[in-house]
Order: sequence, then structure tokens, then C-alpha cells
Amino acid sequence: MAGAFTRAGRSQRAWEERALDRVRQQALQRGHRVVKAAREIVSEGGLESLTLRAVLRKTGLARRAFYAHFESMDDVLLALFEDTMAHGAARLREQLAGIDDPIVALERLVRAIASGALSSSDRVYNIAMTQQHVRLAEHRPDELHAAHAPMNELIADVLRAGIQAGAVREADASRLAEIVHALISTEVHRNLYRGADDTEWIDDLWEFCLGGIGRSTRRRR
Repeated sequence: MAGAFTRAGRSQRAWEERALDRVRQQALQRGHRVVKAAREIVSEGGLESLTLRAVLRKTGLARRAFYAHFESMDDVLLALFEDTMAHGAARLREQLAGIDDPIVALERLVRAIASGALSSSDRVYNIAMTQQHVRLAEHRPDELHAAHAPMNELIADVLRAGIQAGAVREADASRLAEIVHALISTEVHRNLYRGADDTEWIDDLWEFCLGGIGRSTRRRR
């Protein structure tokens, strides 16, 4: 009899777990709907158009459902950063897969990030996210740093390959990657705001990055 009770208990835990899985999946789907809608809203009308009312209208969700997933619109913006970085890093990893030379791979990476951010089709979105980047860096620095992780990890992987090949100076690849990524972001932000159509600054950016990662001859004290 005790064995029968034990088996019944295990069966119950199994169906509860299945029920929880369905709830989690539904919650994720609703969360993705919000993030997708938010990106479309910002891309079409800029940051000022991203309101709770606009998100609810576009997703068909109730206010209660929205707040079950996001505490504020800043959480939505952080999710947008996470989504953008994750998809961008995954796409770039595929593009770099066949490149054996780490310096060539890094140049391709730097140029792709810089030029991609200036895409005319994404210009409104990129300017809006640039405006929020500085504010979130001040008020939500840890979460914004976590959102950048996929791209930072990709850059670090390329730098590690360069260090192993002797083409990049000995350094903490993760820290160096964050510096490189921050430099790219700063230059992207600057050129987005000035509305420049030329891309000569990307050449200068790459030369500066190359000088920064190159093997140093200076002596450490």
C-alpha cells in the first residue's frame, strides 16, 4: 500500500511539472510579444511613441498581463538591448565561422558592428536606443552590462584566439573585449548623432582598435 501511495505522489509531481512548463511557456510567449511589439513601435515612431498604451494595443494584452512580466518600461528597454545583442552576436558568430585569422575576424567584427548600427532601415531604432543607453548605464548598470554579455563574449573569444596565435598582446580577453566594445559603441553613438553618411571613421576606428590590441613592446613596471 505504501508503494502505491509513493507511485501516486510521483505521478502528481509529474503532472504538476508539466502544468508549470505550460505556464512558463505561455509567459515566455507573452514576454516575447511585448519585446517584439516594443521594437516595432520604437522603429516606427521613435522612443516617444513607446508607451504602455501603445504596447497593450499592439499586443492585445491586458495591463495586468504586462506587469506580470515587466515592472516598468525600463525593463522592456533592457529586454530590447538583450534581444538585440543576443541576435546580433549569434549572426556575427555565423559570419566569422570560416575565418581562421583572428585579426581578420576582429576587423570583420568591428566593421560589422559599426556599419550595421548605421543602417538606414534601423536608424530611428538605433538613435532611440542610443539615447537610452547612457541613462540605463547610470540607473541600471549591472543589468545593462548583462545585456551586453553576448557581444562582449564574442569579441573576447576572437581576442583569445589572437592571444593564442601571438597576434594580440597578453591581456585579460574579457576586460579587453569590454573596452573594444565600449569604444565601438561610443563612436557609433557619436556618428549617429552627427548624421554622417561617410564611413571613413570606421577605418579610423579599426586602426585605433588594432593599435590597442597589438603586442606591446613597453616594459611593465
